[in-house]
Amino acid sequence: MFLFLFFPLLLIFAFIGKAIGKGEERKAYSEDDIPGIYKWFPFITFILASASSALALLSYFPGILGYDSEWQTLQAYGVLPLSNHHPVLHTLIWNFFIALEWHGVPHPYGLVIYCIFQIIVVACVCGFVVRSEVREGCRWPLTIITMLFYALYPAFNVFSIQMTKDVLFSCAVILLILNLLKAGRGEKANVFFIFLMTVLASLLRNNFLPAGCVLVIVLFLMRKDEMMKRTFFASLTGIVVSISITSFVYPACGVVKSESHEALSVPINQVAAVYVHRYSELTLPEKFITEQYMTAGLYNPRLADTVKFTFNDELYDSDRSAFWDLYLHLLVKYPQEFIDAFLTQNIQLWYPGAAITDRYSSRRFIETDNILTNVYPINRSSMIPEVKGFYDMLLDEIEHSGTAEGLPFSLSIPFIMLVLSLYMSVKAHDKGYAAAVLLSGALWATYMLGPVSAFRYMYPFFMLIPVFAIPVFFGKKKTE
Repeated sequence: MFLFLFFPLLLIFAFIGKAIGKGEERKAYSEDDIPGIYKWFPFITFILASASSALALLSYFPGILGYDSEWQTLQAYGVLPLSNHHPVLHTLIWNFFIALEWHGVPHPYGLVIYCIFQIIVVACVCGFVVRSEVREGCRWPLTIITMLFYALYPAFNVFSIQMTKDVLFSCAVILLILNLLKAGRGEKANVFFIFLMTVLASLLRNNFLPAGCVLVIVLFLMRKDEMMKRTFFASLTGIVVSISITSFVYPACGVVKSESHEALSVPINQVAAVYVHRYSELTLPEKFITEQYMTAGLYNPRLADTVKFTFNDELYDSDRSAFWDLYLHLLVKYPQEFIDAFLTQNIQLWYPGAAITDRYSSRRFIETDNILTNVYPINRSSMIPEVKGFYDMLLDEIEHSGTAEGLPFSLSIPFIMLVLSLYMSVKAHDKGYAAAVLLSGALWATYMLGPVSAFRYMYPFFMLIPVFAIPVFFGKKKTE
């Protein structure tokens, strides 16, 4: 257990120590100047990450179907119409692998091949991160720690074999950020790749669009040199194309729009919190209107779904102003309740002292149990039961760990890293890192508006920990 705790914990302490110290300059390398064995580090990272994830796949064979997969599978089979509630692009990707079984691939090897594909993509991205570190001139201890972090951090291994949109989405975000860093260094970044990753990230997760808009604004303010101007236009074009696809192409193709309540997790839970905590003070009209929209008595401070799933979408869509009038009225009347409800709902995302397994939300750190459906039934048949038992024991220990020993797995780590990285990148006048951290911060903020805290939401930020560490460890680049 302590082996896995070491690497992220070391990064945390190094962050804090370096943030209050004096940054050391670093020298960036060109592709031809990378010294000796450092050129092999990305490939070694790919092998290590692939091998560790393959071990997890054999342990949890034939792979893991998360809770979203049930609805996506039904959509892929045509039982349900395509819906943007779950990103259509990811559903179509999953449909491709399911379709292999319609053409001779035995069941459930569609899932197995999907997991292998995902393992390769994730391992490639890990290699690209290490390549970026090497080119940044990071010294070998940090690079070695990064390689071991990607290979040994148990959450990465298990999560890479889960059929969920968050994995491929995270890869697109990380590749986008790595290219933003190149542009910020004044190097020739691949603007088409920036455009492509912006579109993919937007289509693989609905909440990326607002974060992408923040990125466009930041790049607009930084567009002083030619490379940053091209990066700005590539990102802007990607956002415009993504909005056009979701707003016009999807409806034209018969894709069902996501329910209104999916975007209202925080407002719904805030109103419900007032209803429960201030019931005796509410007037009859306030109670009546609240009850028309939701079953507020089901309020759960950590899980908005309990009330959200009772929300009257039909009433809201026919008269949105009535709900927002109620919301603003209660906000003015009980501002403290609204603030408390907001900060409490996803407290695990910002407060290091929060429990990993919350007694209110009762969410697993990582879901390893398959959702069984009539259309795609699978049975777990571990090829390495001893390793599976080790993973199960380890994940169980993480979920039941105390605040101190569970810190390396705390969902608040990304928030801490983002704050420290933003401070250090601004201090070093590093535009590329500032843009990358602001994009990540905007994306993190969208999860604060989500229904519940979960590792899968923070997965891209954990993957980016080594990237965030670079300005903290090394300050600004040498300009010689």
